[in-house]
Amino acid sequence: MQTEQTQKIMGYFIEEAKDHFNTIEHGILNLPNTIADRELLNELFRAAHSVKGGAAMLEINSVRNIAHRLEDSFKILRETSIKVDNKLESLYLSVLDTLQDLLEQLSNSGLTEKEEKTQLEKLEPVFQELEEHLDDLAGETHGITIGKIPELNVDKQSFFMAEVSEKMREMLLLFKQNDDASTRNKLKNICDFLAGQGRQEHVSSNWLKLIEAIKKAIANTENTYYTLAHNIIKNLKQAEELIRDNREQEILIDEKLKALTKNAEYINKNIGEIDMLNETKNQQNQTNINERINNKNDILTQKKESINDWFNKIG
Repeated sequence: MQTEQTQKIMGYFIEEAKDHFNTIEHGILNLPNTIADRELLNELFRAAHSVKGGAAMLEINSVRNIAHRLEDSFKILRETSIKVDNKLESLYLSVLDTLQDLLEQLSNSGLTEKEEKTQLEKLEPVFQELEEHLDDLAGETHGITIGKIPELNVDKQSFFMAEVSEKMREMLLLFKQNDDASTRNKLKNICDFLAGQGRQEHVSSNWLKLIEAIKKAIANTENTYYTLAHNIIKNLKQAEELIRDNREQEILIDEKLKALTKNAEYINKNIGEIDMLNETKNQQNQTNINERINNKNDILTQKKESINDWFNKIG
């Protein structure tokens, strides 16, 4: 059974996923115009990517699978020049019908593993036909198949920025959850991903230093999620803007974030181990820990509107 907090997170995801669905549907209904406009096509790609990320975090495998395959197909549209036909549009709309049904089920009664599996099995032939048809269309235009599409000069900076924005959204969703070892480890995993993407795209070492500082701040369990959300998102947004303006060498770690990293080396022995040690403490210490957790959650509840404001400003 879902906790009240998990239900809230699911609600945020469903609301946002439906917005992204509308973006994708509008793009498909106007597909010839969409593929002729680079920015419109990027919007489709980012929308599918965002749904994939949120679904993965919440372990909604059917939605994640569909969004991932849509994202892959949009990448083909973005990297090749094809002539849209009615069959292509029809296949995409069939996929969207299933995605819409899944989102509606999530909104109403929820999804069981069996229901997800059934929907994916029904959709598999449609995806296979879609991928084969894209292959044929690409071959007609270029004499190549999807599996052999050459690397093109895609705007790597734009893609990197889309990744950063999406991960900030995922972080804010996690900051709205209970403060525990599981969510902190997920936040640290996001940091590892952002650092890896930075290395892959050859972003300034200042970016890597910022991500390392953020990871240390997360590891410091003295820092509440409200405090972390405020400082981390602020620093990431500033860095994002500098990278977009080709000023990544100016990325800095502000003093407030530096202060949050203090004692992180000691605290970050292993969050899981700390939780186990806490269980062996005497009852008084356990009571104090519970009071601190409740205080953190009270602060997070009181500041919910502020966190929602940051969440809505991303993107």
